[in-house]
Amino acid sequence: EADLRTALSLDPSLAPAAVNLADLYRAQNRDEEGERILKDAISRSPNEASLEHALGLLMVRQKRGTQGLDLLAAAAHSEPGNARYVYVYAVALNGAGQTRAAIETLERSIKAHPYDRDSLAALVNFLEQSGDPAKALTYAQRLDELEPGNPQVRQMLKELNEHQHG
Repeated sequence: EADLRTALSLDPSLAPAAVNLADLYRAQNRDEEGERILKDAISRSPNEASLEHALGLLMVRQKRGTQGLDLLAAAAHSEPGNARYVYVYAVALNGAGQTRAAIETLERSIKAHPYDRDSLAALVNFLEQSGDPAKALTYAQRLDELEPGNPQVRQMLKELNEHQHG
């Protein structure tokens, strides 16, 4: 904690130090302090995706979904090359009952990151939830290419095939 505070005092715009300090506070159930650190860092480095992402996660954890979703969206849009930010945003959308938006978000991301495991697995689940097993199957097959022989993927394929064929 002391080292991270020192790093921030030397360079208040140091996003990794702010994110790590906020994460340390999260682990210690001190999210209010983490929120203060992140908001201060954002005021110094607006549009820094890692800060928006961290604060968005904190707010989702605190059941402040709308604010959290806005921040997670901002991080995903600021850094579309970061498949993790897009994936987390999509999971939050789905959690907020916006499955269609979550699917669209992941499908856009998959074009740039065709073999991102987390995004593919989430897409399979969300498509299955929304009643589109045929489309889910295409992404499950891509997961199978990525991880041949993975028993979870094999099971997923089996269930989707059975679902599709009655």
